[in-house]
Order: sequence, then C-alpha cells, then structure tokens
Amino acid sequence: MDQAAVKTIIETIAASALQATKIGETPFLVVPEDYQLHDLEKVLPAPRRAVQAVTVQSLDSLADYVNRFGTGHTAVFCDSTEGKQSITAVIDYHTPATPAWCGHTATWGCKTTIEWNRWMEVDGAWMPQEKFALFMEAQAQDIVAAEIGFEGDKRRTPTAAAMLTIARKLRAERSARWEAGEHKENGDGMLAFTQETKGQVKGRGDLVIPEYFAVSLRVFEGSEPSVTPVRFMYAVGDDGKLSLRVDIPAKQRVRQVAFEDARAALADKIENKQIGIYMGRV
Repeated sequence: MDQAAVKTIIETIAASALQATKIGETPFLVVPEDYQLHDLEKVLPAPRRAVQAVTVQSLDSLADYVNRFGTGHTAVFCDSTEGKQSITAVIDYHTPATPAWCGHTATWGCKTTIEWNRWMEVDGAWMPQEKFALFMEAQAQDIVAAEIGFEGDKRRTPTAAAMLTIARKLRAERSARWEAGEHKENGDGMLAFTQETKGQVKGRGDLVIPEYFAVSLRVFEGSEPSVTPVRFMYAVGDDGKLSLRVDIPAKQRVRQVAFEDARAALADKIENKQIGIYMGRV
C-alpha cells in the first residue's frame, strides 16, 4: 500500500470522527483539506431560527408586523439621516445578558410620495407663465386654506379655488405684457397686464399674487399629510414676460417633523411597550 492510499484512509477515518472543540465559548471544527462541511438545516422539518428581511410599504404594516412577531427582545431603530430616513425593527435583537443573531428584520423605507416629489421638482425653479399655470392647475387638489405664521406674523392662506383662479388667469393672459406694481402691506404682490394686438391696446387688468399659499402633502408613503407653507414668487423681464416660481422654505423641517410624527405614531401602535425604540440605524 503506497503512502497516498494510507493518507486517504487516515483522512477518511479522521473525517468520520470529527469532533467540535471550543476556544473560549466559540465552537470550531477542523476539517481535512479537500473536505466540505455541510449545513443540514434544510432537511429539518423547520428552520432552527427565523432569518428574514421584510420590507413593508406603510407605517401601519410595520406596526402590525411588530405586533405579530415582536417580543420583549425586539428593538426598533429610527434613522433620521436627511434623505435616507428609515425605520427598522429587529425582531430577534440582543438582550443585556444574551447576544442574538439579529437575522429577522422588518423595514419601512420612508419612501416619499408622488405628490411630494412633484412639488420638490419645481421648488426654487423659475418657470414661464403658461408652464407654471398648468402645473398649478394640475396640483390644485394639494392646495388648502390654512393659518401659517412666520416670526409671529399669522396669516390665512388662499383657498384652492382662489389659487386655481389665479392659475387660469395666468394661462388666459399668457400673451400679455406684464408690469410689477407695489407690494401690499401683507406682502402680497400686484401685477398689471396689457393685451396688445398689432400695437393697439385691447385690454388692461391686474392680478394680486399672494406672498404665500399652503399645500397639504403626505411626505412619506403610508404617513399622514402635513400642511406646508409655499412662497409664491414672480419676476417681470425687460420684454414684459412673466416668470414664476414656488419656494418651500421649510422643506427639510417638514420632512423631519413628518419622520418624528411617524416615530411617535409607531410607538403608539406597538402594543408591547417593552419594545425599545431608538434613534439610530443598524
């Protein structure tokens, strides 16, 4: 019997008698070269532990999932990083005395809504008169009358119907020549327009532009709507053409408040009050 055959026999016998040992509390196994160690969990009637990364699409679904699977060991982590907000429940989290695998999670990704994204796309962007009017008409359902305040100055914003009237006026007078007038004491602007045909004045008029209006938007899918102030701005060029834009000055704060509201709502919806809710990420 040559040495290669002897080596094969020895390794075969050794492999059949493999025994786990420990370094400290960590078990390990020495496997001969060219052998493979197989996990036979898949042949068991059920897994030994849950390993699942679930993505839910609403805050209510996250609460329902935690209420179904959560234990006193479950922990919830709320990541408030701007633009990357998320809430993750780790169902099998560590305890002070016992570490855990943390392999069973459920995450709500705080995906922003279509309506929020549409307003963010035009935020701070100058638009020609007709394009702006069409946008306002399309998004009129988001506009609400609300009481807003800046530095103690409380004011009532226009209704959706009033803003829709302005948008339609802008679209109807898209060929007019515009002039900017004096601002009112409340900050509203005055615009005068002239309609000309072949050098002849065919009509005159004016239009009041409110300094602010308000929109009610759901920032995140599956969250509650928030009222957001919007600044209404305009500029008249040397050629009499009108440009308009909207600014949402508190957008970052609105997102942060929406996230904080979601965290508070989740805490109320979770039935097991032993479950910890932390600011941070895993």
